[in-house]
Amino acid sequence: MEKYNNFNPTYTLPTSTTNATLTELEQLKQEIITHLTNLTSKLPPNVTMETPLLDANGYPRSDFDVLLVRCVRAEIIKARNDLIGVDDLIEKLVQEKFQTLNKKTNDVGASVGVGRTDKETTKLDVENAVKKLQIDDDDSEIDTKGLKPIVSIHAVQKSSPAAQAGFKENDLILSLTSKADALNVTNFKGDLKKLKKLILETVESDDGVEVIVQRNEGDAEGKKVVKLVLNPKKWDGAGVVGCRFDVVGPLGAHHLLNVCTPGNKIFN
Repeated sequence: MEKYNNFNPTYTLPTSTTNATLTELEQLKQEIITHLTNLTSKLPPNVTMETPLLDANGYPRSDFDVLLVRCVRAEIIKARNDLIGVDDLIEKLVQEKFQTLNKKTNDVGASVGVGRTDKETTKLDVENAVKKLQIDDDDSEIDTKGLKPIVSIHAVQKSSPAAQAGFKENDLILSLTSKADALNVTNFKGDLKKLKKLILETVESDDGVEVIVQRNEGDAEGKKVVKLVLNPKKWDGAGVVGCRFDVVGPLGAHHLLNVCTPGNKIFN
């Protein structure tokens, strides 16, 4: 009888979002999907969730183990319900994070989806928020060794991709990392063309750009380092970012290179 009972999952589904992180819930979701795949593989060949268990005369079929199929089907239904449950928890946690972000800032553009109705929030907004929340879980582990400010952020436009990423006035960018490229103090050298190239290569990309930012708030030294995700894209304003980048000089003084000038409108 062991083959009819050996279907117990290895995961435990939480009942609330208390003490749960988005990363943990995403990992749990993958465990459930793996469990579902394993259960499906235990069904006999050519047998699905809809295959009749009785023959034409109303008797249990003899060409496969009917009891085994019934047990596996019951576990598949349970796992499917667990998957729905963890998706609900993820959605609830994202909403809770939104509410927390809304309370912490009066800058409507600084939070993804703030000031919009649910219908106005785009799919890319939600994906960007999920990535940002995942990174928020790891902020305490940001390694800034060897990093120095390369550009400063100014004139962040409301509802722009820059605002949705969480950029703030006077933020200092330490590094930018895309799927194909990376910029920091070792290779940037004040060359805005490199920044423009990295931005253009990620327009409308699902991967976006991971940005390590230093801002004047937080610890005793007045500096806080955070990771943000920028998704360059077309929006209601000009360009695909919606802010101005000024190069930071070797002594920390801004060169005041306004990248909103003709030929660089990709940034404004």
